[in-house]
Amino acid sequence: VQQATFFYNHLSVRFPNFPDADVSVSDVEREEAYESRLNPMRLIPSHQWGITGEQLDSLGDQVACYYTGSAENPNVYHVVGNMIEPVCQSRHVSYAIMLNPGGLACDTFVSHAWSESFLQFVADIAARCEDFKKRVFWACFAALPQTWPRGHLKAFLGMSPHQSPFSKAIDNCDEFLVVRNANKNMYGRLWCVVELAFARAAKKQVQIAGNMPPRTTASGSDLVAAATCSDEDDASILREVVRGSPAGLVTLIS
Repeated sequence: VQQATFFYNHLSVRFPNFPDADVSVSDVEREEAYESRLNPMRLIPSHQWGITGEQLDSLGDQVACYYTGSAENPNVYHVVGNMIEPVCQSRHVSYAIMLNPGGLACDTFVSHAWSESFLQFVADIAARCEDFKKRVFWACFAALPQTWPRGHLKAFLGMSPHQSPFSKAIDNCDEFLVVRNANKNMYGRLWCVVELAFARAAKKQVQIAGNMPPRTTASGSDLVAAATCSDEDDASILREVVRGSPAGLVTLIS
């Protein structure tokens, strides 16, 4: 934490209210920040890349304001691209670490697909968690540095899913929260399958929020077999994890 604080003081970074940004960082420092040992993303344990329910609720309010007058119901892709990436680009950190430079230990891992309505996503979590605003959540859209170049991010996440920030966060969280959505079956997304496999292996308490789309005739095994990932190299590795997952995974997905 002391090193992370030094990093921010050294770069004279200020964190004004979202969505505006005013960051004093030289071009050289920008280029070096991804690899710098002083980058907080490399100093703070991955299970501490947390965002509080209060911060998540505030982001929801800002999203609603940003899209006022628009017929669009923004999903997580929209929020990340239009609101999170612009304020994190110069800082080279995730949204969670931008808000909490020293990191926050997470108690709830959130597994979800990005195709959902962001406002419904926040509402579903708030409805499921009585202590919503006080909880600290690990959600990949906020935990990971979304603005990093793909090569930097892949190297940062590592080659083994079992040593990835996802796995470490699940191991250190008390609860695993599945947030379903009515737009798409989340288990068509391979990372969601793997996250559930990690949770089962770690014997985590699995909680469920939100609604699924209408049920189809596809079985759990069909869904898992057809699950995809945007990076084919990652997909082959993730499928190996699924094949070695604990018994009962397919039944749970069904």
